[in-house]
Amino acid sequence: MLVIGGTVALSACGSAHATGPSNGSRVTQDLAGKLGMLEDRSYAAWKSGDMKFWTNFLSEKFVGWGRSGRLDKSTAKRVLSGADCQIDSYRLTDKQVSQLTPNAAVL
Repeated sequence: MLVIGGTVALSACGSAHATGPSNGSRVTQDLAGKLGMLEDRSYAAWKSGDMKFWTNFLSEKFVGWGRSGRLDKSTAKRVLSGADCQIDSYRLTDKQVSQLTPNAAVL
């Protein structure tokens, strides 16, 4: 699950904007919506085993961490496609956004 959260955060870097005093809550709400949509799409791909989604979604420079240690893009595609597990259900509650930098945020 942490890998997916990190993936969403890294993939959403291009759509994150700095939060200024005049637009803070509106930008945060918009960003939460965009990140939430990416999270929903990545969950659907994870549950259905859609490796094509991960091929396009993950950067060539992707790095993640799993039970076996460091994951590169090719290893992450297999892990994130759900090849090694059966997914019965998944749910995010109390979604919150943390802006890490002007170009990166985490849901």
